[in-house]
Amino acid sequence: MPHAIRRGFTLIELVVVLAVILVLVSLVLGVSAVLIRRSEVRQTEGALEILTAAMDEFDQSRGRPLTFGARNQPAGAKYEIPLLALNYPHVILFVLDRLATHGPSREMLSKIDGSLLRNTTTNVPTTPSGYPANEFWWGPLPRMELVDPWDTRISVIFAGRPWVEGDDPNLKDLDGTIRTGDEVLFGSCVNRRTRLVSSGPDRKLGTDDDVANYVERPQ
Repeated sequence: MPHAIRRGFTLIELVVVLAVILVLVSLVLGVSAVLIRRSEVRQTEGALEILTAAMDEFDQSRGRPLTFGARNQPAGAKYEIPLLALNYPHVILFVLDRLATHGPSREMLSKIDGSLLRNTTTNVPTTPSGYPANEFWWGPLPRMELVDPWDTRISVIFAGRPWVEGDDPNLKDLDGTIRTGDEVLFGSCVNRRTRLVSSGPDRKLGTDDDVANYVERPQ
């Protein structure tokens, strides 16, 4: 009996099969990237929610919020969080330092994913004029930092002091406070609430992929 003729794949068929495989792989990778991105955003939102709750608990325990050395503050005012430069990346270190001194707030912070809340020995620059050197951590001592899944520190935007007659009317926010430089760049704090912001996957503040602890508008 004559043997059956075996027919192999033609070059065109092989090219078509490879093209289909590549399309399927790209679709799978695209979907995976979207799912990973969504998971990272949810992880960031969860961390910001916990930090917000810890700050609220800290404020309520003392009957006042953390004070920040923002622009246009009265001369000689005492601050717990120093202003070193516009949106200085070390502000979160001071916030976490303060929260760690309060038991309930410290316990809340422990619920943040350990890959985001971690120890660091980053140097903090010399204390600026007007701030006592022993008031803050200025050396390379271990301290906590909070980063997002894209390895960028969380930014802390504080509301300015209350606006009073004689202040620039162009800097008056709807909540009755002076608008700070950070608020001008990255959005005003709503109803005097501290704004916590992740710069998102692009690692640039003030862009569409930023993740914040709240998005509601001023009332």
